[in-house]
Amino acid sequence: MANNKLKAPQDLIGDFWDRFVTKTPGKVTAIFPNSLYATLLPRPQAQDSAASKKNFGEGYEAAANECRTKVARIVRDCMRTNTKFTDPDFDLRGNGGDCLVGLTWSSPTVRANPQDVEGALGTLQANKVFGDVTLPMDISVLRKVLAGKPVDDDDDDDDSGESFDPDPRSVHRVDWVYEDPQFEVDGFSSSDIMQGANSSDCWWLSAVATICHRRELMDKICVARNEACGVYGFVFYRDGGWITSIVDDNLFLTRPDFGAAVGGDLHDPSNSEMRKYRKAYQTGSDALYFAACREKNETWLPLLEKAYAKVHGDYNAIWGGWVGEGVEDMTGGVNSEMVLEDVLFKDNLWKELLNEEKHFVFGLDILDQSGVNAKNGLANAHAYSLLEARDAAGEDGKRVRLVKIRYVSLRRSMIRLF
Repeated sequence: MANNKLKAPQDLIGDFWDRFVTKTPGKVTAIFPNSLYATLLPRPQAQDSAASKKNFGEGYEAAANECRTKVARIVRDCMRTNTKFTDPDFDLRGNGGDCLVGLTWSSPTVRANPQDVEGALGTLQANKVFGDVTLPMDISVLRKVLAGKPVDDDDDDDDSGESFDPDPRSVHRVDWVYEDPQFEVDGFSSSDIMQGANSSDCWWLSAVATICHRRELMDKICVARNEACGVYGFVFYRDGGWITSIVDDNLFLTRPDFGAAVGGDLHDPSNSEMRKYRKAYQTGSDALYFAACREKNETWLPLLEKAYAKVHGDYNAIWGGWVGEGVEDMTGGVNSEMVLEDVLFKDNLWKELLNEEKHFVFGLDILDQSGVNAKNGLANAHAYSLLEARDAAGEDGKRVRLVKIRYVSLRRSMIRLF
């Protein structure tokens, strides 16, 4: 210590750094001294999980087996308690707000009698609580005012392009919604897909449509299920590894239950009106709030969407994305993006699009930075699935190259690629 006092400050700094400089450098494998690992931390060699040492195929098999084991264990518990499975981590019925927008959720929506709400809004407007807003005040206008959004005569109450503002009105199980529920009817198909209220997850639905004609890929995703117990297990690729997602069969519906719909004022001793209401508004695929299958009794798509939303945190988390991201998450493949204008050799691209060896799946995103709503007949800021490429004879007898694409709204078209 005495010698250090005699040294200049710069020399002391030099001595400090000399302690960490060596002529024979090696790899640093831990930032804590080894003595700590004996009592406080696991041994360095134990920090590498077994999963990280598996290759791609082994990682999938481990996740798939884990998924099957979890589903089997849940089924045993359901049989023991005579109770269907309810997912405590993604409970639409018990904690629907967090499942919708859990990562940004502030408070649940407060519902009230419509007449009371209109009366209260009228009182607030008469007292100029909302400033100079003079439009007829209703719920949609109030929501915009509170959010600080502009309100004018040309403004609809459709905010779908601005934010995710979900409003499902009830939650019920698959066997309550569907008359004859079946996970799949005649296999998986892109024609099964109908977009729901989450209009900006078209990117993910396009990814599903891109791969669902490949049975082997869908079977790797939809790993295990037990319809009677209401438990479904899926496997996705996320953050560099395969993960499981187990969900129950509760789904969001667009319409409220009968009592809430009529305000409790209708006396219906035989339940005949309730049955009519349920048949008209709460039965089959059309009753679902989010994505649904075209076939009225097919269930695979809404359950897959629910499992995908769960691994991302909530439904809001899949509001907007790219087709390639969805394909990666469901197949573990590597996504490559290509702008058509940048293609160097069109013949090489065409060979890949023909996909004779089934090595690729293709999606299509349309994004015109100029803001044009349509380009070459395709909707801007929208995702498509590329289903098939084919050489065909044109009207002039010349060969033309066509690709079949699917718009998420199920409108098919054939476009000339080049």
